Amino acid sequence: MSAAEELAALLAKEVGVSDNKQTVINWIDTGFPNLNYILSGRHNGGLAFGRLYEFYSPSSAGKTALAVQIMIEAQRMGGIAIFEDYERTFEVTVAESNGLNTQSPFWLYKRPKTWEEGNDHAIKSVSVIRRSKLLPPDAPIIVVQDSIAAAVPQSMLEKTLAELNMNDNTAMSRVMSTTLKKINTAAEEFDTTFVFLNQIRTKPGVLHGDPTTTPGGNAMEFYASGRLSLARTRIMSDGREKEMLGQLIKAKCVKSKHTRPFQNADLYMTFDLNNMAIFDHIETLVEYLVKIGAIEQSGNRIKWDGKLYYKSQIIEALKRARNGKTKLMNILAVWDEEQERKREEEERKRREEEEKARLEEEEEKKSSSKKDKAV
Repeated sequence: MSAAEELAALLAKEVGVSDNKQTVINWIDTGFPNLNYILSGRHNGGLAFGRLYEFYSPSSAGKTALAVQIMIEAQRMGGIAIFEDYERTFEVTVAESNGLNTQSPFWLYKRPKTWEEGNDHAIKSVSVIRRSKLLPPDAPIIVVQDSIAAAVPQSMLEKTLAELNMNDNTAMSRVMSTTLKKINTAAEEFDTTFVFLNQIRTKPGVLHGDPTTTPGGNAMEFYASGRLSLARTRIMSDGREKEMLGQLIKAKCVKSKHTRPFQNADLYMTFDLNNMAIFDHIETLVEYLVKIGAIEQSGNRIKWDGKLYYKSQIIEALKRARNGKTKLMNILAVWDEEQERKREEEERKRREEEEKARLEEEEEKKSSSKKDKAV
């Protein structure tokens, strides 16, 4: 037995072997391949089971809408969505019209009075679900907290407005530093994804750099496996009388433990016949496929089935088609396969070059050794 094998056996005897779970196995699809990619480094990834995420933005930039979209995708995977509404502004009818299943047990909605109450409820709920073993282990559970900025710490609840003081301004930061430890452990133990929505604030007196910050202190920045910054740009009609046709949600992944950070994804929103904002998956996919080169662009037109069309023509045609999104996903799958082949070829060439260099080095050593012996 070698020294390494003897040491491994000793460690196994005294402290045990390594824990099994050392990587992410399951993901919740966000519904957007480009968003999946910037969060996880793969188009079929998304949000990892057992991890914490933070989405933050200015007002009306799509945080809740995106969270609803991800909850819908989790339910499509056979999972359960839990929503802790600290803001008391969630419109369930809008979510239902977009496809959210609000029937128990696939949906659980609570309006907690305090931050601690909301998280205690969430942890208890996911514990009951996982320990019951009535939900398949590969079915996701997602908990959305809306939002950190609106949550009230227990220490402030029983005070009157006159009793509040400067210490209460930092109460949320202190309680988050404590509670996120337990939430992070529960997320891993019960294979649950927690998504925390947050607002932004402006730091006074900042002359250089980014003047914005998020409420709740710095604890979330450390515990989150991914942080998504959202911003919006209005899409206006042409002509004299400008009309808002939709908006472009720009998502930037400012932190990711799964892939390189500071990548961007553009998500398009439009309005349905009832003037409700909905995500435009077709336009989002077409624009992304053009961006990565999976759909060839020539000037202001794109190539489709060997012919050139205006981009808007293809988008409208795919929206009318029943399998429009499927066609685009098939194009993306082919592109992914091509990229994988290229990576394998590059890796093969790299290994061949390394082997060639190793053999040349060995040959040089042998030649040098022979010269030394001759001398």
